Amino acid sequence: MDRRAWLVNMMAGLCAGALTGCNTFSAAPSDSPTTASRSWWKPPPEQPPSTAVAAAAQTPAKVVKRPQAPVNKDIERVSDASQTAAGYPLPEVNWPEQPQKTVRQSPRTVPAELTAQPEVRAKQALEPPLLSALRCFMDKRPAQAIDYLRGYDKSSQDLLLCMLPLMARLTEGGMQRVDAQEATALVTQLRRMDDVVAPQANLVIGKMCFVRLIQKFGVYQAWGEDHLFRPNERMLIYAEVQNFSNLRVEQSGSYEVRLSINLEIRDYQNKVVEITSFLRMDQSHCPRRDYYNWYGLNVPECPPGMYALKLTVKDVPTGRTATRSLDFQVGPPSTGPAHGG
Repeated sequence: MDRRAWLVNMMAGLCAGALTGCNTFSAAPSDSPTTASRSWWKPPPEQPPSTAVAAAAQTPAKVVKRPQAPVNKDIERVSDASQTAAGYPLPEVNWPEQPQKTVRQSPRTVPAELTAQPEVRAKQALEPPLLSALRCFMDKRPAQAIDYLRGYDKSSQDLLLCMLPLMARLTEGGMQRVDAQEATALVTQLRRMDDVVAPQANLVIGKMCFVRLIQKFGVYQAWGEDHLFRPNERMLIYAEVQNFSNLRVEQSGSYEVRLSINLEIRDYQNKVVEITSFLRMDQSHCPRRDYYNWYGLNVPECPPGMYALKLTVKDVPTGRTATRSLDFQVGPPSTGPAHGG
């Protein structure tokens, strides 16, 4: 060692011995920890002897293990098969050759509905049968229109078959372009419609009046409103009935109008003076469209004054009724012969 190195070592030793605050090895064992060490180090708390003994006496907790799912052998087989197929080539299987059969395909016909555009097919699927039937009449396809109407009842079918052709014809220029032959067909359809609807409508007493002479339907001689009836005088009543029913008679093949008639005479206090009831049946070879009836009775012997004649007509086949009244005046008894017609 040379002199220079010896001096350096001696100076380092003297400096280290003088700086006691920076040398941790110079601290005495009795010295207290530094201020920095007090901020993070704390002695453990002392437990009482009883607590320490109880903690040591506790038995250790049992470790619960999760049960293992049973091994599925089928899964293993599938896994082995996949590994075998992936890792090793499968043996080749030589299948016997089958004779090839020649299949003749017939030409396929596509319905017209399917060849239309999707928007048209959706519209046709949502159309009600009534609109489809009307479209058929407008396209001159009446036979197909009948197929669309088969879901309705018989009376509705008859009514629609009368209305739809008329509606379709009116869209082709109106009644101005209808010739005589077409007009005849329309009248026939309207009459068929009347035959279907009339039995469902209300029974109506149309024209009703006192008359002195009756010849036929719509031809009569009526009394004036100021006519004065006398007791025991013959009174004739003319009445037209509408919406009556024609009853089919199977034995004779004819048609019959069957009405039940009830006549009442009441005074001004609404007290019944006289009642007359009877059944009227008229047959014909064809259904009637216009019907009138006449009724005759003698004016009862009653005091002079105002009275009312009440007529009630009942359609026997359907049970529908209609009522109408006429006011008249009764004078004193006549000394001469009674008025009549």
